[in-house]
Amino acid sequence: MGGPAEWRLFAAAVASAERRLVASRARAEALTGRSRVDSPYLAPLRARASACDSRPHGRMREILDAAAFDVHLARRRRRDAEPYLARRYPLAARGAMARRARWSRRLTAWDGLVGADGPPPATLVISPTALEQYARCPRRFFFERRLGVMPPEDPEASEGLQGRPLGSVAHRALELFFARWIQEWTAGVLPQGRPAEWQRWLDDAVAQAAREQAAAVASVPGLARLQQEAVADALRQFLTAETERLEQEGWRPEALERSVEAELAVGEGLVVRLPNRLDRVDLRRDPGTGRPVAARVVDYKTSRAAPDPTHLEGGTSLQLPLYLLAVARYASLPVDCCEAERVALREDGWTDRATLPGIHWQAMEPSLRLAVGELARLIVQGSFPGAPVTARECDNCPFRVVCGPEAWRQARRKAGEPSLQALAKVREQAR
Repeated sequence: MGGPAEWRLFAAAVASAERRLVASRARAEALTGRSRVDSPYLAPLRARASACDSRPHGRMREILDAAAFDVHLARRRRRDAEPYLARRYPLAARGAMARRARWSRRLTAWDGLVGADGPPPATLVISPTALEQYARCPRRFFFERRLGVMPPEDPEASEGLQGRPLGSVAHRALELFFARWIQEWTAGVLPQGRPAEWQRWLDDAVAQAAREQAAAVASVPGLARLQQEAVADALRQFLTAETERLEQEGWRPEALERSVEAELAVGEGLVVRLPNRLDRVDLRRDPGTGRPVAARVVDYKTSRAAPDPTHLEGGTSLQLPLYLLAVARYASLPVDCCEAERVALREDGWTDRATLPGIHWQAMEPSLRLAVGELARLIVQGSFPGAPVTARECDNCPFRVVCGPEAWRQARRKAGEPSLQALAKVREQAR
């Protein structure tokens, strides 16, 4: 504590204040961040201010840092407080502006209405998966597909074969297995009725697929090995039934991982081109001419049940109808001679199939064109509002911290805006 000379200097400084006295202190050390004890010179000031002045504006205020000091000054300025803070803290001012805009009833740039990149294009190239993502939440589509901001990986997902690595191993193993099937069939030496030979093919395919994914699953080799065996068991159960079905129904796998583009004219001069990567294409040929009379696309999924393929689910289930259109184009057949099948595979061997026959195409086509057309136009217009299809979409969204917990309520306040009305039309009518 200072001596008499220091206290006399402090008293002289305090006495020189004519209207207002501002005393500051360091709350923490600059280098270490440790809290510091108040200066003993402030104690008499605190006691005197508390005892002698009970008016709100005269009480001693605890200014915690520079920002709090500026807020204190802004409150005293009142009329021009916001411009003052905007000059001092541009980023905070933009945040306040964004909050007001998001809680308003108008759709603005702060909600994702970024506008078109230029004149409306005559053609939009977009995958069915991307369209489904936009239908679920336009803002997440914008973050991932337009800005390229990918969510961080779950640390547990790298502990062995899980999530995307699991799906990649299963897809690659099936591709390798059926590639050998096609090769042997073409050579006329396919071992029909010899499951032991097929199981050897499958074991080789799973081992090779796991080696190719080694970089993604190398954190816990023992766990990866156990899950590799689980994948092999699940695929073995699936292929035992699948090879029998192929023989009984006369289907023949002829193409794997084939890129085929579907095309839809959706009105207003806009054509949507939809590149598809088909996991497997089966053909059924006429025994006499050898020409294809029917075609089927098989899409593999992992760890989730196959939804009803005859429902578009408000634009969130477009893949199978568009795959149906793509396989018809690949085989040069009418759509009603084709079918699309989704097979859901899980590690426990459980398999779920959902088949969309081509005879449903005529009934589904108007709703499909509506969904694809409206979603494509909204994307072209640059409309990416935070309007998830349900509030549950936000629960596990990695961008929830960006949107805030009230994105669903904010979108409902703006339901009368044209972009959100068009999105609601798809969700209500494309069922």
